[in-house]
Amino acid sequence: MATRTRRTKGGSSGSGFKIRTVAKKEDRKQGGFFLRLKTDEWLKAYALFSPNPEEDGNAGWYEYFEHYDKSNNQYVPCLGDDCYMCELGENPSTRALTLWFFPDNPEKEQLKVFKMNGYLIRDFTEIDEEEGGVLGRKFRIKRLSDKGEYRASVQQDKPLLKKEIARLLKLAVENGIEFEKMVLKQAKAAYDKQSAVDALTEEDEDEDDEDDEDEEEEAPKARRGKPSSKKASTKDEDEDEDDDEDEEDEDEDEDEDDDEDENDDDDDEDEDEDEDEEEDDDDEEEDEEDSSEIDGEDFTVVSTSESDETVTVKIDGKNTKLWVGEGVDCDWDVVKKGAEITVSALQDDEGDFVITAIAPKKATRRRTTKK
Repeated sequence: MATRTRRTKGGSSGSGFKIRTVAKKEDRKQGGFFLRLKTDEWLKAYALFSPNPEEDGNAGWYEYFEHYDKSNNQYVPCLGDDCYMCELGENPSTRALTLWFFPDNPEKEQLKVFKMNGYLIRDFTEIDEEEGGVLGRKFRIKRLSDKGEYRASVQQDKPLLKKEIARLLKLAVENGIEFEKMVLKQAKAAYDKQSAVDALTEEDEDEDDEDDEDEEEEAPKARRGKPSSKKASTKDEDEDEDDDEDEEDEDEDEDEDDDEDENDDDDDEDEDEDEDEEEDDDDEEEDEEDSSEIDGEDFTVVSTSESDETVTVKIDGKNTKLWVGEGVDCDWDVVKKGAEITVSALQDDEGDFVITAIAPKKATRRRTTKK
């Protein structure tokens, strides 16, 4: 089942999760390591890497392959031979996690991680080869569009010394910035979500098979009149009684046949009622299953908590808290009170909804007709 970033309820001690606690007051103000740029936003910082995957000791650079899983709306690091996206025939793209130094930021926020796409990897490779290297130099990067287009330019500031670069790389490890662990965490979240989706799909298929079997078993059979025990006993008595008594028995047999016809009608009605009840039960089961998943539904945000990584929306008229799942990118500047969003989520073992995909609601265009 899906996992969420932070748990406030009791969990199993053997789950393998370790809670990140606040040890000092300064920790409350500490921002995340990842840096994202929106269209027309830019950054200026020192590069603590060389864009060369073959270079030894290049701790500020982590280049890997990544898929986009459209059906689950998530990015999936490629696992090579064990990759389910490769099995579907999807080709991965190159990505790189890069380490940057912002000297003007507060001390706790001077080291940031920026994820490069294939375009930026190509640009920085050219700069490294044609303009005297990248490591320790200051750059300006601006995002040009929502299509992943960026522009990178070298600044004329004095480059960092090798001693300072070594100190910053060591500090990054001490602060828990380890690229391989970050990517593995993202991969685990993506594969947990895919496994949950597969499990739900298999349950639906099994239920469909059971419904087909039930329909075959409940197929109507040709009715045959049941011999009455009273008729059998009457027949024995007929052998010892006179003709007048036989005529009376025949009249009784006719009445019994009428009663049997009425009983058969009652049985038909009872069977119809049973079938209706079974259909109602099936509908209730489907409703229960549907309630355990939110698949691309639109909501209005009631409130948010970036520290707890939760988004509250109204479901069936009640305020319901949704937890942001691991590896899910939630833009808190966009996802705020009153915002219209589209959400997909799964229920975990504790009954809480864990967001697997979240995005602003797409605006619908009005069509105008010319007169």
